[in-house]
Parts: sequence; structure tokens; C-alpha cells
Amino acid sequence: MAKYTRTAPKDLDVAVELPPEIAQNLRMIGARTLRNATRNALGKAATIIKNAASPNTPVYSGILKKSLGIKKSKHTSKGIYALVGARRRFDGPTQPKKTILKQKRDAKKAGVPYQPSTKRRSKPSKYLHLVEKGFRHYRSGQFIKGKGMLRGASQATKAAVAASIRQTLSQYLNRPTAPSEIPTT
Repeated sequence: MAKYTRTAPKDLDVAVELPPEIAQNLRMIGARTLRNATRNALGKAATIIKNAASPNTPVYSGILKKSLGIKKSKHTSKGIYALVGARRRFDGPTQPKKTILKQKRDAKKAGVPYQPSTKRRSKPSKYLHLVEKGFRHYRSGQFIKGKGMLRGASQATKAAVAASIRQTLSQYLNRPTAPSEIPTT
């Protein structure tokens, strides 16, 4: 049985060159501290990408923009990584924001409490890939071009992401080390 591995496209990878003294010091700290430092560094880097993607996200109901989040890895067997995308458990109304605001105003004028529609809920995690990459319309056959907000944010913030990772790792090296984390040789 073949093992499934998921790799990111080459243009989304961020390579970080560490100065030799930082790289040497990283080998000296404990494995647990190194794993935590790397996870925190990748989490901060993913936050930079998420914040850059948010203004470029198209707004129909505002749910896709609100659903953007990050997830840091917990599995050491798969390596350490961070994902930026729509949160899976996030959902909201499918109606445009203007329609919802109008319904709230109308309910307030009538003196009744606003009751949100429970008919349909939208899950941005189910359609983010269509907005990002584009799709072919099933009836007309016309290709609807994607917005590329996550890919564009990743491209635009490569330098800031690398600097953030370098800074976070160097901060971990300047911390006092607990006696239990000093490697024994």
C-alpha cells in the first residue's frame, strides 16, 4: 500500500537561510524546545500570510473573510507545518451582508426581534478552493478566474515570513534553558 504524502506547490514554499551561529545553536538545544520554537515560528509566519490575504478576500456575505484561520501541526511524524485557510467548523448565512442588515432594520422598525434565517448555511471550507483557483462553470463551460488571495499573500510576504521565522528562532536561543532540556552527550 502506497503512503500518501501531501506536498505544497513549489511557489508556496518559503526557504529560510539561518546565520551559521543560529544554526549551530539550534543543534545544541533540546528536541522538545526546538520543536516548540519551530512551531511558534511557523505560527507567527502563517499569521502574517493570513493578515495579508484577508484584505484581498472577496466579500459577498463576509463569511469567507471571517473564516480565514491558521492551524499549526501537532504531528511530529509528518513534520512541522502551518496551514492557512478556511476553518472547517466555521459557517454562516448565505445571504449578502446588505440583505441581512436590511432584515435587521425592518425587524427593528416593526418592533419584533430579528430572527436569522435557518434555511441554508454556508461553509467556506467547502468552496475556498474554487474562489482561490477558479473553476469551469457547469452550464456555460466558461472558466471563472480565481482570486488567488492566499497564493498572492504568500508570494508578497515571503521576505517578512522568513524574517519572522529567523527572529522567533533567535528569541528562543536567547532564553534561559531548563536543566531537563540540556542534551546529554
